[in-house]
Amino acid sequence: MSKSFAAIRSAAIDGRLHNPIYRKDQLKNLHSALADNAVQIQDAIAKDSKHQPAEVKVEYWLALQALAEAHSSINPAKAFEEEYAVANGHDDTSSREPVGIVVIEPSSHAFFYGLIAALAPTLAAGNCVVV
Repeated sequence: MSKSFAAIRSAAIDGRLHNPIYRKDQLKNLHSALADNAVQIQDAIAKDSKHQPAEVKVEYWLALQALAEAHSSINPAKAFEEEYAVANGHDDTSSREPVGIVVIEPSSHAFFYGLIAALAPTLAAGNCVVV
């Protein structure tokens, strides 16, 4: 098994992404990296898709919007409250466990947006991702 896959597997096993603060940090770091490289990303989208500049900007903006929505959907206080509900004598009826490792294969149409639109909620749910 390659080192990359071994690292992903170990992250899924140790539950690194179960922590809501870690998930928010990862989404924020991804958003920052995409924002810092906006020109290069939009140039690559334009080159690959042959779309007009306005279409490229819309696809890029929608991808960043998907990241922002996934980031804002994570509520660490509520997650910790739910995590400790059983310890506090309450039922945890809304308990959800992440799948573990998710493989994403985006379509060729609107590739960048398709990738980020699948990646963001997958990370927000606490899953490790292979693209």
